[in-house]
Amino acid sequence: MKLKHNTNELEELKTLKKKVEKSLKTETQGTLRTHMAHGKYPQYYHVTEPGAPRGHFLQKSEIGIAKKLAQKEYDQKIMKVLERNERKLMNEMDEDLTHQLVAVYQGMSVAKQMLIKPYVLSDEEYLEKWLEEHKGGQNGYSLANGFQTERREYVRSKSEKIIADKLFYKKMPYSYEAALELEVKRIDTGFSTVTIYPDFTILNLRKRKTYYLEHLGLMDNPEYCRKALERIDVYENNHIYLGDTLFISMESSQKSFNVNQIDSIIERILT
Repeated sequence: MKLKHNTNELEELKTLKKKVEKSLKTETQGTLRTHMAHGKYPQYYHVTEPGAPRGHFLQKSEIGIAKKLAQKEYDQKIMKVLERNERKLMNEMDEDLTHQLVAVYQGMSVAKQMLIKPYVLSDEEYLEKWLEEHKGGQNGYSLANGFQTERREYVRSKSEKIIADKLFYKKMPYSYEAALELEVKRIDTGFSTVTIYPDFTILNLRKRKTYYLEHLGLMDNPEYCRKALERIDVYENNHIYLGDTLFISMESSQKSFNVNQIDSIIERILT
């Protein structure tokens, strides 16, 4: 689950809370004790009585019991984090909620982690999933005369190379010309789907928020300008707003590329 830092946070938190509550309703009595035999082979014990701390050794055929007990412990810890942040939401959302939830999973033993289905992905898992969903190089137009970036990929202009290299040096995950499907409203057919290829799709991993950066390099071309404005309209009609999650850089034969503007955009995305 992705927790967005916006007005929908409370509803998203409540949705996750209901999911955890449903899981807790099917809990198994007792607790789980683990032991790593020889440092690498997990062993599981079902503890049902305080006076018998060792517990019953669970055979391979009883691994289902171990999974339920580990999930219950994880669910109980997740619920405490959610309840604490739900109270805070009435004043101000704890911006680090996602990482608190990740920390619950990471704070459990490796043996128990092997049995649990976490509700929130770790940063590494989230990044891997994001990169899979935002594969670059999807635009079919040739890059034969492109410019090679520090990341050893090709972009269409020298200005885009500067942007790509700045993102690379800032260690910001990005994709160049990843496919993005958006809805457009047509007079004759109603809503339909169009695929566009933003120049840069960028991830703020801390916020788990995706941004788009378009470089408009031919602004003294009237037809190019018209299409650029139409494209911005399509973004905003899909709730990708200029100055929020959409940023624009531009140049023309009369106006050179503003490198300082890119630095400012990157800082805004990072914060």
